[in-house]
Amino acid sequence: MNNNLSRVRELKEIKKEPKTNLQILLAIILGVIVVFTTLKVIQKVVYPPEKIVEDFRAAMVNEDVEGVKNVIKVYDKRVEVNDENVKVLINYFKENKDELTSICNSLNNKNLRNKRENPIYLDKETGFSRLLGKHKVIINPIFIKVSSKINNTEIFINDKKQCTINKDETQEFGPLMPGKYDISAKYSTDYIETQDKVTIDRIKKFNDRSNYTMFKDIKKVILYTHLETAEIIVNGKDTGKTVKEINKILSPVNKDTKVQLKMMVDGKEVITDEEVVGDNDYIYFGELKNS
Repeated sequence: MNNNLSRVRELKEIKKEPKTNLQILLAIILGVIVVFTTLKVIQKVVYPPEKIVEDFRAAMVNEDVEGVKNVIKVYDKRVEVNDENVKVLINYFKENKDELTSICNSLNNKNLRNKRENPIYLDKETGFSRLLGKHKVIINPIFIKVSSKINNTEIFINDKKQCTINKDETQEFGPLMPGKYDISAKYSTDYIETQDKVTIDRIKKFNDRSNYTMFKDIKKVILYTHLETAEIIVNGKDTGKTVKEINKILSPVNKDTKVQLKMMVDGKEVITDEEVVGDNDYIYFGELKNS
């Protein structure tokens, strides 16, 4: 009799075990569903992408540096999200309000917001924040290539000197925040000082891979004259060179360069009329006159 009772208890315990495991499994599944549903609610109510976009827009409009820092991210670690870089974006959108509106519209568009080839796009944060559906406005950095047509060219970006490059040498700068940049170049000798400048928009033309060549209009001119011992004056300054010493080839000059010749004749200094280079490849000098 006792053996039969023991057997019955064993069978009951065996029947209870799968029921307990099933309950645990169901509880886990239910818990996952609850967590997943909660996260979805949080994503839609607390961290919708549209809120991040609005925070981004408002920070730009209000020129709020710290506000911008809170909503943007740059995956390239070489680009710091600091005051200087953030102001590149703020200053750009301050001058290009329509572009800010266009970008925010794209970020609010489900089909466009995640396009990584754009200068600015949305992406979910990493870690637990990703589970909550939190987004960041991702900024894609840019690179700028610059070359020059003459040696010893000083290159500046937004009035900050970057380097000195030589003829046909290409220098790449970056990674940089996308935005508007002023690229300027300076060249000077004892007799000529010239500058060149180009302004680029690397948000509207984000994928522009151009090599910006400075001093495209720099040229050389041939001096047609029989006065080979005459000294050359450029832009009112003595070069210390004679026509013969430069083999009648004056370089570098641009279309605004003014050239004269002077020499001593019968103990008197005489000088030619001033000639402007313009679009000419040569300059013809007439008779000398007393200075």
